[in-house]
Parts: sequence; structure tokens; C-alpha cells
Amino acid sequence: MTSGNDLVAAYVRHSPKFPGPVVEVGLKLTEVADRPQRYETGKAAYNLSFAWQLLKAVVLGMVKGKPKTA
Repeated sequence: MTSGNDLVAAYVRHSPKFPGPVVEVGLKLTEVADRPQRYETGKAAYNLSFAWQLLKAVVLGMVKGKPKTA
């Protein structure tokens, strides 16, 4: 049994419309990233990978274009 979140996660990972780092940050925030049967990483490793994805998303946003204005 899977939730719709798993299907959305698969879609956004393979869609060219969404930058990879942004997708990974969003999936980590919603806790629908790849989930093994047993969690093999500790909290420190999880937080480090989250920070790395967030940094990549910020840099990618700065490189790809101007910030949106309201």
C-alpha cells in the first residue's frame, strides 16, 4: 500500500520542470524520500544531507535566474 505522496515524489524526480535539489529538499521536508525498511543513517547524517540539498537549491536558484517579484 502506498500513498499518493510516493507517486508525486516519483513524478517530480523525473520531471524536467523541477530542479533536482529543490525536489530533494521538498521530499525531505514531507518525509517521502526513498525509505528503506531500516533507517541506516543517524540524525547527524540526515541533517547534513538536508543542509547540502538546501545549499545546492539556493545556489541553483541564484545561478538560474532572478528572484520573483510580487
